Amino acid sequence: MRPGPGSRSSEIPWRLLVALALSAGALLVVTLYTSGLAPTGRYAIAGDGHYLYLSARSLAFDGDLDLSNQYLRFGDRWCLGCAPAADGTRFPPRELGPALLMVPGLWLHHLLGLPESVAPSFAVAPIAAILGLSFWLCTRALPEDPRPELPAALACLGFVLPYYALGRVAYPHASDALAVAALVVALRRRASPLWIGVAWAFACSMRLQNLLWFPWVWLTLRAHDERPRRSMATATALAATSLLPFVVLALVHPGSEQGPLRWGLDFFDLENFVGDFGRVLFGVHGLVSFTPLAAMALVGIALAMRRRHAERNDALGIALSTALLCLLMATVRDVDGGDAFGARRLAGLTAPFALGLHWLFAHLRDQRRPRQIVVATAVAFTLANLLRTGAALEGTADLRSPRVSEAGSEAAAEAETRP
Repeated sequence: MRPGPGSRSSEIPWRLLVALALSAGALLVVTLYTSGLAPTGRYAIAGDGHYLYLSARSLAFDGDLDLSNQYLRFGDRWCLGCAPAADGTRFPPRELGPALLMVPGLWLHHLLGLPESVAPSFAVAPIAAILGLSFWLCTRALPEDPRPELPAALACLGFVLPYYALGRVAYPHASDALAVAALVVALRRRASPLWIGVAWAFACSMRLQNLLWFPWVWLTLRAHDERPRRSMATATALAATSLLPFVVLALVHPGSEQGPLRWGLDFFDLENFVGDFGRVLFGVHGLVSFTPLAAMALVGIALAMRRRHAERNDALGIALSTALLCLLMATVRDVDGGDAFGARRLAGLTAPFALGLHWLFAHLRDQRRPRQIVVATAVAFTLANLLRTGAALEGTADLRSPRVSEAGSEAAAEAETRP
């Protein structure tokens, strides 16, 4: 007999042990291996992570979000601080949630009085735990029948999360996966509008694009709440609190040409939009072409849209929000993501894809041979993804988009090695 709803709690300790093992393994990789990659001690905080790391340092040691002194000490590699406010304040870039996650590690490093060279490893250590936590949250979001461990593990290990929990850890993408997983749990468990709003705000604090999960939020509240409009207003208002830090910065420190968000109009490009949308799905870093496991999850979501009402509602919400996210990604100037591991900007799809894989396996439950083939294929895709993750960490896998010019690549490489 399969475990019923009342026995779910008995499964939690075992799943937590697996989650802790995944997180501990990720922590060991980050602290003992990733920290030694070039540029030594700073591999995890390169690129966008460099700026989020400076934001974390400013929050941890200065108690503000003026990065002027951090730029003086660590450099402004991409000149993001070149448009200060009228009072000279140089803002941090975009989302602050991932920076906040680095603050405890920085405090611990400072408390222990360790050399500056190991500070980045301490900063990103809490983010390494995301791999295990995302697995556990996925198991909490999936039904018990069939058992959720396999689709949860496949989604967490077969998509882009492993690279951003082991490699470029300071990037916001692993944090994005965790936060959206928490939102998925709230929606799937039909939490109150308050808790859905809190989870949604958490997701938006990691990536502002997560505001685009509103179709699923609305469909869930409309189907399961007595006052859906009022509940939607509550959840949306809470999600909008993720914008408050930027509103406050803009009001207290006015005069910047770009503003605290660092998302100017030059970040977007609508030319060849249809072709760019195709590149989001099937390009060199395409959602489907880079990680074929995503295609299997999308098939499961499509199948669930034909099932009973509750699952159809969730599947429709996921499909609409995923479409909006992909359309948004097609508007950015650098659709292929430069040097990127897959569809990194869509890392938040990790938990929804776990649900899609669950629906696919459930659809084939009574078809033993086809189910075995599908599961074996999903496992093979996941193993291939982990091998590519290892190759990317070692530098033997080329993650560059062919659209990145040779001159731009050389400039980026020089910036990565600059002190």
